[in-house]
Amino acid sequence: SHGWLYKFQQRTSLWFSLRHGESGSLDEAIVASGRQEPKTVVAQYHPRDVYNMDETSVFYRREPRGTLTTDKGEKGKKQSKVRVTVCVDSNADGSDRLPLHFIGKSIVPRPLKDRNVFAELGVTYTHSAKAWMTTAKFCE
Repeated sequence: SHGWLYKFQQRTSLWFSLRHGESGSLDEAIVASGRQEPKTVVAQYHPRDVYNMDETSVFYRREPRGTLTTDKGEKGKKQSKVRVTVCVDSNADGSDRLPLHFIGKSIVPRPLKDRNVFAELGVTYTHSAKAWMTTAKFCE
């Protein structure tokens, strides 16, 4: 069975939530009109001519945010920002999916220096100081 806190939250419609950034201060009408403008522009083109690129990052050295411990005085520490960024590109109808593009900090990642794994997998790899997608990287 659920505990008393869960039942209290159900009765009072009170829930814990994390607020991110400035999203609470946005005017919903402006957001709705801002979403409509790109739709009208995109509607003028055939779906095969409309592309979307998105990126995501893997922070592969990050530790979990929480843990079970008996030491209540244990302090947190700064999280590692070491990352690999992956860019995904495709057109709207899915007929042209570009190869995945990886961005890391190393010119050649040390574990992969003896073989060209990226070519074997059919993906591309470049490097930048912070492993970010920048305008210069996008134009390469």
